[in-house]
Order: sequence, then structure tokens, then C-alpha cells
Amino acid sequence: MSLPYKAETFIEEILNLLKPADVFKNIFKFYHNQIFIEGSVIDVPRQVHLFGLGKAASFEVEAMKNLINGSKLKNKLGMCVSYTKREHIVEDEEIAQLEGDHPVITEDNIGQTKKFISMLQKANKDDVLIFLLSGGGSALLEMPVDGMSFKQLQAKHQELLNSGLNINQMNAARKAISKVKNGGLLNFIPCDNIVQLVTCDIPNEEIADVSSGPLINKERADKRVQSVLTQSAGTLLKRLTSGHKNARIDAIYDCTLEEMCQSMLGSLPTKEEVVLSGGEGTLKVLSDAGLGGRSTHFVLHFAHMLYNDPDNRDIKILSLGTDGTDGPTDAAGAYIDYELYDREEALEHLQKQDSYNYFKKKGSLIKTGPTMNNLMDVRILWRE
Repeated sequence: MSLPYKAETFIEEILNLLKPADVFKNIFKFYHNQIFIEGSVIDVPRQVHLFGLGKAASFEVEAMKNLINGSKLKNKLGMCVSYTKREHIVEDEEIAQLEGDHPVITEDNIGQTKKFISMLQKANKDDVLIFLLSGGGSALLEMPVDGMSFKQLQAKHQELLNSGLNINQMNAARKAISKVKNGGLLNFIPCDNIVQLVTCDIPNEEIADVSSGPLINKERADKRVQSVLTQSAGTLLKRLTSGHKNARIDAIYDCTLEEMCQSMLGSLPTKEEVVLSGGEGTLKVLSDAGLGGRSTHFVLHFAHMLYNDPDNRDIKILSLGTDGTDGPTDAAGAYIDYELYDREEALEHLQKQDSYNYFKKKGSLIKTGPTMNNLMDVRILWRE
């Protein structure tokens, strides 16, 4: 089936707002030998290099490259390098693009990390590095601490993925076993001037935890780095609501999925309203779980709670991961209304954590492909 018109319209709106080029245009000004950013002036005596890490890396490097090439600084553009999740690259021969596995770390990621570092080390001390960071880098960029084998590292990563911990807690544990997290990547970068642009996928907007903070150590600041928050769930939701007269932001969630659903039951839309929320609800994954991710599981779980009450059966539920990926699936999320809800079937799939296959059967999976961004999940409720 095709999704209802209103659901398709919301999805298209979200995807249009996720394009990085429009965001960067409002932050940077480029001149012959200088970069202006948020009131600061950075001299560019030699070259400016673009390095991206995370699910949005290739899209962001391409957007920034195009901006510089259209400016008076184009003759100083040096290396353009991205390290991203597989199948998240762009068609651009001017960018050296590395691909790694996500969310489960593999030995190939270790090799790609070494290549990424070797390219960073080619920069000169007097060069300017623009480092474009988005979520997903915790699995991609990895080099274990001395004494830890790859198998031990992989087992720890998998344990954390299934733990039900929130992203801040998970990344604190990841930092403790890595040479390139928690500011560790700075040990391999020769540049004195580093501008880090952060696309934040952390509910509390703690940029030191995005991709486990390769350039930020919370306890020890490095004066070479100027970090700028360019996008977050909060900025996305504000832009979404500005286009709808009766839209309301509920919350940016950072709790268990069950707690999130209980809270959302107390913030349902009126007849005229559209209610939006961001962030993520954590879920402990069963050892024998079926197929699904946070977004599809939320939609089915919340529908199972919501549609018990006949007064709520006109509410439509939509949720999607803004990176275009929902867990280990090819979907970004799902849509449901009461006509697509089958109580017994829903319960069976929830118990198996197999929400993807429920929505596959109903024909209401949301598939966007890579979106150029990563700002956690967006959920939308409305009555119709």
C-alpha cells in the first residue's frame, strides 16, 4: 500500500529540512584568506581540509566542498575525506570516501580508521581543518586500547548495543576502551586550527558524546578546537512546527521506550493539533529478537497502548529515524492507523520484537534511503 497523503507530506517535509547545505550557508562566510564563523575569524595561510565522520559525513563534506568552491577561498581547498556507513556515500570523485560497518563494529572498521588517520596526518600544522561530525562514528572510528583484542572489543560493543543504556551511558563505556574517542583522535591531527561542526544525535545535546567525542575530552579542553552545534533534534522540531499553525512540540525524549510511551499518552493531540517529539526511547534487545528498530517498535507498541481506548482510534502514528535507518533494517520507521492495527498480531510481533515484519505485511514501512543527516527519531501524532 502507499501511505496516506498527510503521512507522505510529513515525511517529505522532514527530508527537505535535513539537507546540510542550507544549514552551512547560514553559518559560514568565506573570503580569500579567511573564514568567518559565529563571530570568529580564522586565517587560512595555507590550505583548508574537509574531513567528515558519521552517517552524514559524505553528504556534509560534499555540501561544504561545494560552498567553498563557490567562494573566494576555492583555491585553498585541500583534501576532502569522509568516513561513513556503508551505502551512505555520494557520487563525487573529488571526495575520498571510506565506508565501514554500523551498528556492529567489524575488523574492517579498524582498517578504515587507520586509513582515515593516515590521511589526517598528511595535513600541515598551519592548515585549517573543518571536521564534520555526525552520529554513527562510535562504531565506525575505532582503535582499541592496548591489551584489548578485537574480539573483546567487538563483544563489548555488542553488549552495549543490547544493554538498554542511553546513548550518553553507552558512549562513556565506549570511550574507556578506545584510543580515538574522548578526544583521542586529536593525538593524530597536526593542524593548529580545527573547526568542528556537530550534527547532534544526542537528546541532551551533549556534543562531547556525539560519535563518542573524537575531538572533545570533557576533562581536558584542547584550544585548537572550536566546536559549533549546527543541527539537533531541537532545531529540527522548531523548523517543522514553524510550517504548521497547530503544531506543538511534546518533548525530546531520553528514557526507556516504555517511559516515553507513557509520557506521550498524556500529551495526545486535540482534533486540530499535530504533536511532534524527538529523541529516542531505549529498549533492551532480546537475544532471540526478530527484526525491527526503535521506530518500528515504538509505532507498534504505542498503537497497542493507544487503541485500547475507542476515543483514540482516530489518531495516526508516524515515526522515523532521521538518518534513514531504523536499527539493522532497510526501513527508517513506520506508519500506523487503526485500520492497520490487528491486536493479536501486534501482540505476537511485539513479544518477538519483530515489528519490522508486522509493518512489512501491512505495507506501511517508511523507506527513505540515506537522508544526508542524523538527528535521532521524529514522531508525529495527529487525528483524522
